[in-house]
Amino acid sequence: MEVKKSYYAVIPASVRYDDKLTAHAKLLYGEITALCNEKGYCWATNDYFSRLYSVSKRTVSTWIKALCEAGYISAELVSTPVNPKIKIRCLKIEGIFQNLMMRTSNPSQKEINNSVEEDDINPVKKTSIPHEENFSPP
Repeated sequence: MEVKKSYYAVIPASVRYDDKLTAHAKLLYGEITALCNEKGYCWATNDYFSRLYSVSKRTVSTWIKALCEAGYISAELVSTPVNPKIKIRCLKIEGIFQNLMMRTSNPSQKEINNSVEEDDINPVKKTSIPHEENFSPP
């Protein structure tokens, strides 16, 4: 019998009730948390998410940018020391919820060697997460 990995998605109240995010961006946040369960970061490409949700890569990029700008996730571009060309984008959970993730690490050399399409890389500036005490649900 084959055992399939099954991860859960978590969307904290600060994300669920953020009226600056679309419902799809909130769902994508949950997907990212599920993918972070294994290694502490998510290495899925925009192409992967676009096929998963049947939307364009540009739409996925917009959702990721909104999550980064709100401070809920960060995007880090990782390359090999030998080849400065960017190879993989790591999405990480930021803020209070980050402490609940299994671990935070960077990809292994093997993962870096599996290159991604240049279009899939969405560099985003890190921002700070809104403080929970300043948040009041609707």
